[in-house]
Amino acid sequence: MDKLAKLATINDDVLMNEFRKWDGEDGDALAPLGQLQQDSFLELASIASNRSMPIEVPLNDPVNVAHKVAISTVPTPGSTDDILSKGFSKLGLDKEKVETAQQFYSWFGRIEEEMEKLNGERYTQQLEVLKNYHEFCSDINRDLKKSLQSLDKLENECLSVTTKTNALHDACEQLLSDQTHLINLTENIEQNLEYFIEYDSIQKYLSSPNLIVTGKNFSSTLKKIDSCMDFMNDHPSYMESQSYFEKYKACLMQALGMIKSYTVKSLETTTQSILNRKDESEEGTNKVVTEDAFTLYYGKFRANAPKIKGLTEELESRVSKSAEYQRYLSEIHASYFAQRELLLAPSVTNAMNDLLNQHQKDHCALVRSSCAFMLHVCEDEHQLFAHFFSVFSPQLHEMLIRLCVNLYDMLRPLIIHIYHLETLAELCMILKTEMIDDHIQNNSEQLQAFHQVVLQMLEDVQERLVFRANIYVRDEIRAYNPSPGDLAYPDKLELMEKIALKIKMEEENRKLSRESFTEIRLNSDDETDDAINQAARDSVFKESTGGAYTSPADIHGMWFPTVRRVLLCLSKLYRCIDKTIFQGLSQEALQACVQSLGSASKLIIASGKMDGKSASAHKESSKTIDGQLFLIKHLLILREQITPFQAEFVIRETQLDFTKTREAAVKFVSDPRSSFPNLLRTNSQNSILKLVVDGTPQVKEFYVDSKKDVDRQLKDVCERFIESQAKHFCSSLSSFIHQATSYVELKTDSAVGDAKITSDLNQQHFAKPELVHDLVSENYRKLKVELKKTMKSLTLYLANKETEQILFKPIKMKIQQTFQDLKNIVDQHYSEEEQQIIAAPTPEQIGLLITSTMKQ
Repeated sequence: MDKLAKLATINDDVLMNEFRKWDGEDGDALAPLGQLQQDSFLELASIASNRSMPIEVPLNDPVNVAHKVAISTVPTPGSTDDILSKGFSKLGLDKEKVETAQQFYSWFGRIEEEMEKLNGERYTQQLEVLKNYHEFCSDINRDLKKSLQSLDKLENECLSVTTKTNALHDACEQLLSDQTHLINLTENIEQNLEYFIEYDSIQKYLSSPNLIVTGKNFSSTLKKIDSCMDFMNDHPSYMESQSYFEKYKACLMQALGMIKSYTVKSLETTTQSILNRKDESEEGTNKVVTEDAFTLYYGKFRANAPKIKGLTEELESRVSKSAEYQRYLSEIHASYFAQRELLLAPSVTNAMNDLLNQHQKDHCALVRSSCAFMLHVCEDEHQLFAHFFSVFSPQLHEMLIRLCVNLYDMLRPLIIHIYHLETLAELCMILKTEMIDDHIQNNSEQLQAFHQVVLQMLEDVQERLVFRANIYVRDEIRAYNPSPGDLAYPDKLELMEKIALKIKMEEENRKLSRESFTEIRLNSDDETDDAINQAARDSVFKESTGGAYTSPADIHGMWFPTVRRVLLCLSKLYRCIDKTIFQGLSQEALQACVQSLGSASKLIIASGKMDGKSASAHKESSKTIDGQLFLIKHLLILREQITPFQAEFVIRETQLDFTKTREAAVKFVSDPRSSFPNLLRTNSQNSILKLVVDGTPQVKEFYVDSKKDVDRQLKDVCERFIESQAKHFCSSLSSFIHQATSYVELKTDSAVGDAKITSDLNQQHFAKPELVHDLVSENYRKLKVELKKTMKSLTLYLANKETEQILFKPIKMKIQQTFQDLKNIVDQHYSEEEQQIIAAPTPEQIGLLITSTMKQ
């Protein structure tokens, strides 16, 4: 506003000077003109300076332009003259005359001033508006300052009031906090005081003559005693807290004593009533009725179980709080088990004696029935214990162990006197399968004590079974002395074959008769006879896939006794004893069996020589075949029958090797010159030290495999059989071939230098064509006859076409090789005419002969 007022006082000259500053020559020009602008201004100025006068203005005679214009005509509205007239009138020049140039310039100056005045009028108006705004803002500013001063005063007064209010609020809060603290302190004192005051009411309740232990108030009293004792124990700094702790402990002991007295008295009363009823029953019937045994010993005994269980649950739930609960609970357990043992021990003993008298000759039935009895006793005792208590007690296991020991004490003397492997094996299966697998595994928690005793009995039975098995192997297998009937081969096989053929013929005749007639059977004896005959036929024969009957050689009754016994023994031991023990026993049993088979084979072979000079070579050869086939047959049976056993028939044996000891001792003795002088040396050359170091025996381990031993024995006897049969079929030819070959080799060795060797084998007496022809013919006839006998023996002993072919194939090859050697000799040393005389068959012809014989 001050600047606007100052601008209003400036005159026109000052204003013009200010305008001139816009384009000053110095560098402070406010609005300098560019070169183009200046050129334009100068050009306009030059044009304006040469402007001619208006036509209305006379050059020599000044006239009154306005007057002239006004007089001359009345201007038309809106025309130029009208506009000029109005402009002159507005400027006040409508009556003036412009006669001179000075007047014109003066007139022009006034016009310029008026124009400038008109141009500055808007700025003046704006300046006035701004001045009014300035005054208005000044008034507002004064009012605002007054308002701020009032607000500051009001703020100070509000702050003072707020401070006083907060102080009052804090004081109130402190008072409320103190009040709350005092109330809580009072309540805490009252609550703590209740634990001290409660003693009198508890003592009064426990001393009441009408106290009922099984009531609800008694349980709440126990809870109060526990809470009071816990409080006293948690606040030992309170006055007389230790004294009140002892008082509450005395109350607890009194309450627990009441529970124990009630429980023990209830159990003793129940036991006594059961014993009285048992005595009355025994006086009337001399025995306790079996049907009432469960009701008497379990049903009546658990009559008070719900009340007692409520008390025992209170004790069991508080065992972790105090040792007194555990002690009294253990005493109640001891009383319970004492009463149960008082009832059960005599009854269990009597039951065991009754079972023993009932099954004196049947050990398996005795073990099965006695174990089943004790199994039910253990289960019933666990169920009865659950009616009185909720938490398992080790004393229950101990009591059941004592009861089950009666079973063990009764059975063990019987077990250690059993001699039969079948009985021991069946006992093992009863204990292992029926008891442990079928019953104990399904209820192992309740039958833990019974399981322990059964395992002990099972170990005793297994130990006895292993002991008897060793004796059985020693006496019945290794030391077995075969009877003449056991060695009657092939007579017993031929006899069984005749019986089999007879039964087969009867069966075929019966089938034919059934097809021809319809028989109506009225007599049951005929059906019985048919059933017996059918069972006999089923035991003698078994049909193969082709529908043909197999040989009776496969019947178990025709096996050698040691084979039958060892397989029976292994089958009994396999599922009864540990796998490691079974492997050791099986290896020993198989070894003894193989030895007995070897001895029996030798006895069969030797039986052909027992007649001395009267024994023919044919019979001796036949017995040799029988002995070898006997051994092959039973070794095959043994190998086949031990295959299903899932066990390795291998044992590890350890022995000391004294080879180095012997060598060191020999060296020490054989060289006394170097040994004896060094006996007393104290260095490494001491002879005794060398003897000890060098002669230390070595420990060697080796494995014995019974399966491999059987296979090795089988291979050896098969090779001997093949060799003996090939020699038997071509013995004469083999002798001739050996003699002829030796002669030719001798002839070749005696030749000197490169001299040509002339064969004269056909000239020798033993190799004449006629003699060779007789020898070949005789051997060919023998081969045809003996082949049938050998094939019959193979069929009789082995009863398996595939096995027979496998065993006879090497024999066939050896026979063909013998005739091939004969053919080579004949082709080399005999002429064609002599070869025709000899007429030796070719190996192919021999092969056809053997094949045709095998198919017959």
